[in-house]
Amino acid sequence: MRYLISCVAIVFTIATSVQAYEDTRGGKLLTLMGFDVAIASLVPQMKAVKDNAPDMGDEVFDDWDVVVEQVYQPDAIMQATAEALTNALTATQSETLTTYFSSGIGYEMTQLENAANGVESIGMAETYGPGILQELSEVNPERLGQINDLIDALGIVENSTAGAMNMGFALTMGMISASDNPLGVTEQQVLRHMAAQHDEIANGMKLDILNGTAFTYQNASNEEFAEYVEFLKSDLAQKLYRTVRDVENEMINGFSRKLGRELVKRASARKL
Repeated sequence: MRYLISCVAIVFTIATSVQAYEDTRGGKLLTLMGFDVAIASLVPQMKAVKDNAPDMGDEVFDDWDVVVEQVYQPDAIMQATAEALTNALTATQSETLTTYFSSGIGYEMTQLENAANGVESIGMAETYGPGILQELSEVNPERLGQINDLIDALGIVENSTAGAMNMGFALTMGMISASDNPLGVTEQQVLRHMAAQHDEIANGMKLDILNGTAFTYQNASNEEFAEYVEFLKSDLAQKLYRTVRDVENEMINGFSRKLGRELVKRASARKL
């Protein structure tokens, strides 16, 4: 009985720890700004990028979906990001942001983002975004300028390109570290290979981001959109999104390196 009670206590402690972010200033803010909805799509999105992973033999990717589910931990990202925001923002800054995302334009835009970023909406921006952009170019060119203004305000293309390249580098190095590396591929060679793909990745990212932004905010007026962009340009918003982005990128890179190692280990074990 004592052992059972101890086990129950341990399980309760773990569960409490995992959900603790919800009770912090940072955690509450993340939920209000829709980060929990966006990060919930991480695993499905990672499953979908299998075709763009580095070529290391088809058998390496046999366990891709299974390992992705094991390695990528959205709750861990939420926990770490909540802690980072709690530490980075003052109580006054947190209160200002909480108020912004709780009502008015902040709340309304977050609802649009949640609808577009949910798991059930994966792939919809790619499908409908081009048509929306075409229509905007004909009937609402002002919105096209606003879309580019939003993208520039958060440096989305540059940051997304760097994130994708870092993730690809981490995945590749994870694979190499778990293999015999018969070709003697070095870290510098991998870096040069990634750098050579920069422009291609950036162009693809820009197109995806344009489609995604047009799709996400299609029901917002130009006036609402312009007001939101002005908020995103503010020092406080920049600090908020920079903090979130830095933690997310660091953790995803770590997950990606582990993904690479586990894929190779599993493939090697099957050959034994």
